[in-house]
Amino acid sequence: LYTVNIFPLKAETTFTLDLLVSLLRQENAIDLCVIQVPNHVSYTEYFLVVSGLSPRHIRAMAFYAVRVYKFLKKDKDPNAKIEGKDTDDWICIDFGNMVVHLMLPGTRQRYELEKLWTLRAFDEQLRKIPAETLPEDFILDVELTK
Repeated sequence: LYTVNIFPLKAETTFTLDLLVSLLRQENAIDLCVIQVPNHVSYTEYFLVVSGLSPRHIRAMAFYAVRVYKFLKKDKDPNAKIEGKDTDDWICIDFGNMVVHLMLPGTRQRYELEKLWTLRAFDEQLRKIPAETLPEDFILDVELTK
């Protein structure tokens, strides 16, 4: 039987965002950030970005979360997918409706995933600013083609 915050988990428990956050906190996750992704992103509902103290710490958090998920997984739930098992600084787990990025602080600072997924709200505000008032070198809504 796995435990999260003292309460024993039963097989009928659902693996939810709240449960995942609780177990990451229990495992001493650092700077836990939960981001609800925009509706047009169809492959997940939430991104979680969390730091660990060492490669061993992020690996332990990742595999504990997967173990709990497998214990609670229903037949209709997707299998958890893990990327970065062989790396020391970043492990990503896809639980279907939640994607968790466990990183060392330096890696997290380098990639700034929180900015990537949270600054989109500012795009709408920027569109309301008249283009002639923006700096000459400001780029908004660039469409890249292959």
